[in-house]
Amino acid sequence: QIGFQGEDPVTDLRGGGVLGLAMLVRFLEQSPHHARPIMTSRQPLGAFDPMAPGFYPFACAGIGVTRALCELAGLRGASGAPAP
Repeated sequence: QIGFQGEDPVTDLRGGGVLGLAMLVRFLEQSPHHARPIMTSRQPLGAFDPMAPGFYPFACAGIGVTRALCELAGLRGASGAPAP
């Protein structure tokens, strides 16, 4: 419901690792007034379908932003994911 691309959210963590998940949790906990409107406007109606019009992978996008920022700052771990 928070916007992973598939049924198993672990697949979306590959690019951002634990840091990506930690940043997503922090955003949701510390800025619910920003997160809630995004999530509400992009929740799919009915069954999970990433191909449905209006679907936006909110969680996956947040993890991807964390990964990109770490890459730009040279903070990548040996596995390629951001270091925890």
